[in-house]
Amino acid sequence: MRIDAGSNQSGAIAIESWQSGSGGYVNSAAISGGIQVRDFGGSNFAQVTASGFNVGSDLRMKNMVIPVTIEEYDRYLTQIRNIESATYFYNWETKEMRVVPHIGFIAQTLPQEIQTEIEMSPNRGSEKRLGYNLSDFAGLTLVGIKALDHKQQGLEQRMIQMETENVSLKQELSILKGKYEKQQVMIERLIEGVSNGKIAWY
Repeated sequence: MRIDAGSNQSGAIAIESWQSGSGGYVNSAAISGGIQVRDFGGSNFAQVTASGFNVGSDLRMKNMVIPVTIEEYDRYLTQIRNIESATYFYNWETKEMRVVPHIGFIAQTLPQEIQTEIEMSPNRGSEKRLGYNLSDFAGLTLVGIKALDHKQQGLEQRMIQMETENVSLKQELSILKGKYEKQQVMIERLIEGVSNGKIAWY
């Protein structure tokens, strides 16, 4: 592994696979202000294996902070619904490299807040393509979960309200049933009295 500071890109470094003694290191510029991880040939991006990635999120590191409100939940849920899910292979992958397809989504269908512009390949001056910011995507996912949780809480409260109303209706029905049964008894006694001649109709 060789790490090289980009000579013309301030704050950028490139990380490439390196084979000792092969002279195979490709010195191509990295994206400005970021890191590229590329394969030994330098023409394709390489996988990253790590135990974790730490992202700064302290409030003291941010400005223009605007909390997401409950009124915005439906808009973010709509954005999530509009994301096109798909299985796919990358253009540079062969059957020998990967047997099963990736599962993910199409960047063009992501909200603009999630999209980011990346190089098509690590080569200098390659065409631009759309990628996505993992941290922003995690944020959108959390907002989606909170939105669904808000809806779930609303449903649970409605169920409690309906159960309370149901108990009240059952109590009213029980009272009405008792009154009906008393009236039925009175009617039966009246009919019996008329039949026995104890009650006369005028």
